[in-house]
Amino acid sequence: MSDAQVQVGTTLKVGFGSFALTGYVPEDGMSLKKPRAVEIITDVNGARMSKIITEPRDEFDMTLIILDTGGSIVPPAVGSTFAFTDPSGNSVSGMFEDGDVQHARSYTKLNASVVNEPDITYS
Repeated sequence: MSDAQVQVGTTLKVGFGSFALTGYVPEDGMSLKKPRAVEIITDVNGARMSKIITEPRDEFDMTLIILDTGGSIVPPAVGSTFAFTDPSGNSVSGMFEDGDVQHARSYTKLNASVVNEPDITYS
């Protein structure tokens, strides 16, 4: 085994935080986007006077190494519930939107895109 990491200088966020999913190990971590639909309202002269922001949601993209115990080499069905612990330690349930499994000589991984919309209950 290698020595533990040592950080010298300005303290940086290192690692995956509390990101966890039973049967999988994060490979590239996770990206979190918070996209919104934005409608710009203009006055009669075309000047912006207001914005309407709708469709709040969180989009998670992750790459996971599949463990032999607990992980599946079949990607989840589109629309199925996908639950995990995010890097901040929050329990998240979302909808599996897209993904694939990549088989390789060395290991197999799951690429997953998951959406969590606050107005929808995922179970």
